[in-house]
Amino acid sequence: MLADDSKPIRLARQAGLPYTRPLPEWRRQEGPDERDIEIVELKREIGAHPILTLSLADVGEQNRLLIEDNPKAAEDACRKAFAEAAVESEPQTSREALIKRYGLYSPGPYDLAVHLRGVSGLEESQLQGYENDYRRFVNKSQEIAKTLHVMLSAFGFTRHIDISAGNAGDRLQKKFLLRRRSKVPSDSNQQT
Repeated sequence: MLADDSKPIRLARQAGLPYTRPLPEWRRQEGPDERDIEIVELKREIGAHPILTLSLADVGEQNRLLIEDNPKAAEDACRKAFAEAAVESEPQTSREALIKRYGLYSPGPYDLAVHLRGVSGLEESQLQGYENDYRRFVNKSQEIAKTLHVMLSAFGFTRHIDISAGNAGDRLQKKFLLRRRSKVPSDSNQQT
C-alpha cells in the first residue's frame, strides 16, 4: 500500500499488508494557511491602486484625432462606391428575363382579342420605358453621389468616436472623470 497518512499505514500494518511512503519529491506543496491568505489580501489592499486606461479608435501615432467638418469635395472612391451601391441595390433586369417572366405581346393588325380579354404580356413600349427609367435611375444615382457630401454637410457633420475605458490595475475605481479638449479652427464660415 502506498500512503502518506499515519492512519492508513497503521491499518495496513495491523492487517499485515506491505506499505510504503511516497518519495518526498512526490508530495504536494503545502498551500498557504488562513493567516498567509489574510496577509496577502491586506498587502493587496494597501498597495493596490487602479490604473485607468483610455483608448480611442482611429487615433494615429500623434495621439490626436483630426475631425474635418464640412468637406469641400467628396473623394472619387466614395462617389464611385455610393453610385455602385445604389445600382447594386436595384439591379437591372434584362430584357430577356422580363419577356421570359411576363411574356411579350405583339398585336397583329386585326387583333380584336385585346378588346375582349385584355393584354397578356409586355408591350414593346413598356420594355423601352423600363430601359429609359433605369438609365435615368443610374444617372440620378451618379448625380446624387457627386453632391452627397454637400447634402450631408447641410445637416451638420457628425463623427462618432469610440472611446474604450479600462482598468489595468489591481483595485476597482468606483468613479472617474473623463474630460475632453477640442480645438476648433478659427474660420469665419464655421460655427462652433
